[in-house]
Amino acid sequence: MNKKESYIFFAAFITVVSMSFAPAITASMGFITKRSEEKDLCNIINESAITTAIKSKYMTDDELNKFNIHVTVTDKNVTLVGQVADEASKAKAIALAQSTEGVAVVISQLKVSGAAKNSIVSDSTITTVIKTVFLSDPRVRGANLRVETLNGVVTLSGTVPTEEAKNAALAIAKSTENVSDVFSKLEVKPSK
Repeated sequence: MNKKESYIFFAAFITVVSMSFAPAITASMGFITKRSEEKDLCNIINESAITTAIKSKYMTDDELNKFNIHVTVTDKNVTLVGQVADEASKAKAIALAQSTEGVAVVISQLKVSGAAKNSIVSDSTITTVIKTVFLSDPRVRGANLRVETLNGVVTLSGTVPTEEAKNAALAIAKSTENVSDVFSKLEVKPSK
């Protein structure tokens, strides 16, 4: 069995197991007291199976396995986030997700970058650069900041003491090389 067949087999196995045993597992663990709770746990397991199936399709595709496409599933709705080289890759990623059993809707937040990038190296470099600048900038030094980067998209979270510190953190992230977008989950909480 080659690598692609192994991924496909694994995804199929996870899907079958999770869909077959979810009610039995939850009942035997004593978690189920209401039918709605059983549905919630079954939904979580089904969402995991859908995510695994889509990611397996991407990993086994010679074109799409070059990209770090983030897959999120909520109530059978799939959201794709990341960067791809061209419109054809974007369309293929959407089509593969849509063709996965159990998927109702595919929401694409994929961006066309024009070139394949080594996202893992680039993302970790972006995160490191931003954190380093945060440590040296007096406007944000000492603030409780977290930096996450996925395909050049930076998410800042945590707390800052002032609106000025929040704006400074956003400006630093936005001005960092290879950053395509910045999302803020920052909260302003004045120091006591």
